Amino acid sequence: MDKVKCEIYDDNGKTVIRLTKSIIFVGNDGRKYIIPEGYVSDGASVPRFFWRILSPCIDGRTLPGSIIHDFEYKHKIGTRKGADKDYYRRLVADGYPRIKAAATYIGVRIGGRKHWGDEK
Repeated sequence: MDKVKCEIYDDNGKTVIRLTKSIIFVGNDGRKYIIPEGYVSDGASVPRFFWRILSPCIDGRTLPGSIIHDFEYKHKIGTRKGADKDYYRRLVADGYPRIKAAATYIGVRIGGRKHWGDEK
């Protein structure tokens, strides 16, 4: 994926990422979407117990997929499982190690339910 154009800043201890250029992607439902300039994401939210395996830092290999994953969750695009699988694929495609991408996938499968709001 092309580099993401964004501003990253700290808001009272929380990382905030604001797009300065739109992102176009194909969702897990097969349709094309545009994440508009100005969209705000927290990037990859990594729970503390995963910090030893996965860096909580913003990384160029994880940022595009993380923003898209946040957008898919916020707008309930396709299914939660589909969004999580696509997140894994995007991480690997952007050069993130497969083992870390797999751990990330497991993490979003475990922790994502409360953010999506259902069991899918």
